[in-house]
Amino acid sequence: MKNILKLLFTLFITIVLFSCAHSTKKPNIILVITDDQGYGDISAHGSPDVLTPNMDKLKSQGISLEDFQVSPTCAPTRSAIMSGKHPFKCGITHTILERERMALGITTLPEVLKRGGYTSGIFGKWHLGDEEQYQPDKRGFDEVFIHGGGGIGQAYPGSCADVPANKYFDPFFRHNGTFVKTQGFCTDVIFKQALYWIKEKVDGQEQFFAYVATNAPHSPFIAPEKYKKKFIEDGYPEKSQGFYGMIENIDDNLGILMEKLEAWGIEDNTVLIFMSDNGKAIRYGSYNAGMKGYKGSVNEGGTRVPFFIRWPMKFEAGKQIDVLQNHYDLMPTLADIAQVDISGLPDIEGGSFLPYLSGESKENIDRYRFVHGGRWPLNPQNYSGQEGGEHWIGTLEESNPENSKYKNCAVRNERYRFINNSKLYDLYNDLGETTDVAAENPEVVKHMKVAYEKWWTNVQPYLVNENVPLPNEKPYWVAFENQTKTKGITTLNILSNHTKKYTILGLGDSITEGGDSFKTYLYPLFKMLSEAGYVTEFIGPNNNKCEIGVIKNAGFGGKNVEYLDSKIDSIYKKYPAAIVLLHAGHNHFFNEDPVDKMIAAHKSIIKKIMVLNPEVKILVAQVITSGKLPKYSYIPEFNKELAAMVAQLKTEEHGVVLVNQAEGFNWEKHCIGDKVHPNSEGAKKMAETWFINLDMLLDKPL
Repeated sequence: MKNILKLLFTLFITIVLFSCAHSTKKPNIILVITDDQGYGDISAHGSPDVLTPNMDKLKSQGISLEDFQVSPTCAPTRSAIMSGKHPFKCGITHTILERERMALGITTLPEVLKRGGYTSGIFGKWHLGDEEQYQPDKRGFDEVFIHGGGGIGQAYPGSCADVPANKYFDPFFRHNGTFVKTQGFCTDVIFKQALYWIKEKVDGQEQFFAYVATNAPHSPFIAPEKYKKKFIEDGYPEKSQGFYGMIENIDDNLGILMEKLEAWGIEDNTVLIFMSDNGKAIRYGSYNAGMKGYKGSVNEGGTRVPFFIRWPMKFEAGKQIDVLQNHYDLMPTLADIAQVDISGLPDIEGGSFLPYLSGESKENIDRYRFVHGGRWPLNPQNYSGQEGGEHWIGTLEESNPENSKYKNCAVRNERYRFINNSKLYDLYNDLGETTDVAAENPEVVKHMKVAYEKWWTNVQPYLVNENVPLPNEKPYWVAFENQTKTKGITTLNILSNHTKKYTILGLGDSITEGGDSFKTYLYPLFKMLSEAGYVTEFIGPNNNKCEIGVIKNAGFGGKNVEYLDSKIDSIYKKYPAAIVLLHAGHNHFFNEDPVDKMIAAHKSIIKKIMVLNPEVKILVAQVITSGKLPKYSYIPEFNKELAAMVAQLKTEEHGVVLVNQAEGFNWEKHCIGDKVHPNSEGAKKMAETWFINLDMLLDKPL
């Protein structure tokens, strides 16, 4: 009895310790940041332009910071996120001209998280220096998959430049120091590569930080045609077509990411953040959530961005926080979440907002936030004839930061925004900043002026890039050319390297041979699956006329379901496919009383296949209606009995799915003259029905 009690006590202690260890495990962290997407460019924020169901879903599942402030342009915001400091304290006063380089010696977010046991990866846009010592692998990231400069294909005087003539489709990326050619649209490539790396970390049970920084929807506003289509049809200007198309493409990729986190079992203990780097880039005639200003502006519309954060294990879903937070608050917050002490880091201006997120009481300290657009002209002493430099050059006076002290600057607190040392706006009552209330609030103006003067004086010693001469060489150009000449540029085939391949076997006369007079739905189905990212190999029609991918000749057309039943053992042993499409209900006549025999043969085929492969997935199709009567008058009865058979099998077996091919199929519209075989439109409709069911069944491609 004592031994039993001792054993039970030991078991109890073990369970308690395991539960405690499990509950205190640090979360994974994923930060998705888009480029030039405004606060209003989300359907949950009232956008009349875009549909963003996944961004909306993330907002509803997590916490939304409704007054999250960043810098007016991209590199400054990114430096604040990486450092916990104001961008000027990182030496960043521009997005080019060497003034986009984050000062060396700064402790970065991935370096902080490394102290907490995290491995870090960056995917997409870095934009904090293209010279080797400024690259992310030298700033704490373990995995690096980036383009250069401030955008794909961009190049400016000095070192800030991407691979020459890089494109949004099939772009080059630098992967851990080596340039690779990729396939697909840039945003899709970035998310896919991030997902592969995340899956590796999940499989290896490593805690990770993934920084997914898209180049979209930045200019030149290029999007895949299918994402532009509706905006073209609705008469949007060309740039808006690309801008909004890119946002909806990002939303689809965010949805895939969220699906994968759930499928891989890490959703509950993963902190997922979505935000943008500054206000929206499309300025004219577009929705901006009632705010004044766009990208580059120090008004509310230039610096207030969407910010959603989800941690299902810890955070309340659907909560909104109206307290003002800043980009440089993010690093201290993530350090807090990762349980890393950063109290010893110098010049950290941000503060953790974790207490707001977790619902703990916290006194709201109304800090001043200082915003400056920077971007004053190039110092002529830094210019020595570099191509394009003349466009940016100014006089010694114009290029002196002191000359821009009160230009494009702002001071923010919870209620007010003080612009250019002169105009004051009450954001509680005037979000659009239409009425200057400086005269009515002299004390507010006085305190903000004093605070700004002190801040400006304080940051001057940190502006270390102001007198850096423009280099003549662009590091990415040089490195790309050297690699091209030596070992060449390889193509990174993300799909073939990482995506699961499915073999699909088509059984039945209704999977027709195809030809000039009628069509098999396998052809458009193959194309739909391929375009969605699935890797498949089809086995089916006699006549192999598929122009895309692989369809093997298996010779199953022209035979009835009883014949298939008699041959299924040898057929499936020869072609042991993971997916079977069973569509074999046509080759009978009404006077043969075929329904009972056909149902029995379908059931027998399914059972025999499952004996050979218990993991197989079988999609069983109800038969499309036909105008060829009375031959096919039995079809309604057959479809009813087939549905009952599948329902019964689903209670006994796994992996049997009914496909309602009959619903919505109109033989007069969708068949050729013989009233039986599908025309091109009919084949496409059949393919869409199969695709919907397969898409729900298969593992989503990355």
